[in-house]
Order: sequence, then C-alpha cells, then structure tokens
Amino acid sequence: VAILAGPLADFLRSRYLSTTVTRKLFTSSSLILSALFLLLCGYFGTSKLIALSLLTAGVGCVGLAIAGYSVNLIDLSPRFAGVLMGITNCVGNCSGIIAPVVAKAIAHSKHATKEVYVEEWRQVFMIAAEVYLFGAIIYAILADGKKQWWAEGVKWKNGKWIHPYTLPHLTENGFTIQS
Repeated sequence: VAILAGPLADFLRSRYLSTTVTRKLFTSSSLILSALFLLLCGYFGTSKLIALSLLTAGVGCVGLAIAGYSVNLIDLSPRFAGVLMGITNCVGNCSGIIAPVVAKAIAHSKHATKEVYVEEWRQVFMIAAEVYLFGAIIYAILADGKKQWWAEGVKWKNGKWIHPYTLPHLTENGFTIQS
C-alpha cells in the first residue's frame, strides 16, 4: 500500500488537491481504515485466519500514512524535518510501550470462559480503534502542509541574531517588515 500511496498522492497534489488536503486525506483515511479493520477483527475475528487477515489489512492501511504525515514533516520544515521525525517517532512509540500493558490488563481477566476472553479482546480492539479515530480527527483539524514561520531558524546577521518571524517596525512611511 505504501508503494502506491506516494505516487497517488503526488498525482493528486500536482493536479487536483493542495498539499494540505492531500496530507490530511491520506493520513485520515489511513487511520480510519485501520480503525475499521480493528473493529471488524474485534467482532468477526473468531477464527485465526479471519483475525490475521483483518489485522494484516489494518496494518496495510497504515501504509497510506506514508504519503500523509511522514512527508508532511518535510513540508512543514525542510531544515528541521529530521529533528521533527525524531520527536514525533519518540512520542508515537510511547504507545508501543503502553499498549501491551493495557492489553494485558484488559484481556487477561480472572474469568476463564472463552466468551469472556473474546469480549475482553474486543474491548482492546475498540480502544485501539478509538485511538486511531481520535488521531484522524485531530490530524484532519490541525494539520497543515505549508512551510512554517519557524522553519528557517535563527540566523546571525550584522552582529546580531535575527529571528525569522520579526515584528513590523514603525518607519516614516508606516509599518514595514524588518529584513
């Protein structure tokens, strides 16, 4: 899926959609489809083959996000894209530490019957789907594909530090932007 997502996103962005809309579309659809497959696994994944197929499809849909949030960091700030990737991956991987602990606490109950065990795993998949949906909504609302004002960093000019986001200064002709 990731191999096809990049060229498709480039095609859409070059002809039909803005960068921001393209990034939002691919990331949000990735998260929503992954949540859908997790929900289906929770309710219909009673056999190993069905559960494995649904989980594989859900993880495959995450490949759409490569054309969304992964390259969005380059859109936001080409200069600091590596630093941003490190920060976002660090925060994002915290869920990989927390999720197994939560899953074990929910799915390994004192009940021994198979029906309760299936119901508890359904709760685990529901929580994961809710996290995906929450992420899709937040990304759709807050994401941007434009270069940010802080992307150039602070520069040394004429013996002083110049911030890229300078405030307008009053001159004889009115307000001008300091360069």
